[in-house]
Amino acid sequence: CFSITGNNNIIRNIDVSNNGAFTGLTGISHSGSQGRVERCTATSMTTTGIAGSATSTKLIHVAADACNTGISVGGSHLSHFTVKNSTGSSLLVGNVGIAEFGIIFGGAGIGINTTSNSSLVRNVTVYGQTGASGDGLQMNAGFADNVAINVLCYGNAQKNFNLTTTDLLNRLINCAGGAGGVADSYAASQSEGFVTLTADPFTAVSTDFRLNNAAGGGALCRGTGYVTAYPTLTSVANAQDIGAYQPAAGVASSDTLVFTQQVTYLLVDGLD
Repeated sequence: CFSITGNNNIIRNIDVSNNGAFTGLTGISHSGSQGRVERCTATSMTTTGIAGSATSTKLIHVAADACNTGISVGGSHLSHFTVKNSTGSSLLVGNVGIAEFGIIFGGAGIGINTTSNSSLVRNVTVYGQTGASGDGLQMNAGFADNVAINVLCYGNAQKNFNLTTTDLLNRLINCAGGAGGVADSYAASQSEGFVTLTADPFTAVSTDFRLNNAAGGGALCRGTGYVTAYPTLTSVANAQDIGAYQPAAGVASSDTLVFTQQVTYLLVDGLD
């Protein structure tokens, strides 16, 4: 639908929507180097909502709703995002990809799927993934050096955390999970500082993913994220929470994907 392959380009303030009649669609794609996709949304895309495949591409403040794959990060850097109601994997993180500060919920497949080596995922919240593939986070066999930090997975139909390889370079650091449909899969040597939740950690599921103060829930994620203090500055505490929202941050989310700046709408109606 909207694709840029050249270098040093910016895609900004674009909303791409499919009326449901067309297949094989990727909403927004940036495959050139040193580019950015900012404040964009994609809805009902049958292939991928938003894709960044170049190593130095930045995807900032983006969202995907009701797409097959919500967002794909192949070596790019994704920051501050929302993915909901995906029919396949909500977020694909490829080789050396980075994804941080995002919320994923309501999809029918894997929430976070690391599909190559050397990715970093941090401060992402995954809730309510459904179906036979409904893991919160999955690190796949055959790939190494994938790290998840401060990732919160709760109430997913399958495993909240599924590390299908025992490679010690794949790590969970100060992550939290609970109420998964199937017990998590990871070796003790692959995790440190894990927080097991016995209660719902959210203020209001599906509408407000800020942490509550419930014992066994949000209270366990407050101030327990990595790092609690910076190296050599241990006398100064760092108030890092597990999950996407941080202390005193955020407002109740809306069920629609709306940004504060004006959005240019590109409707897919017979064109691809």
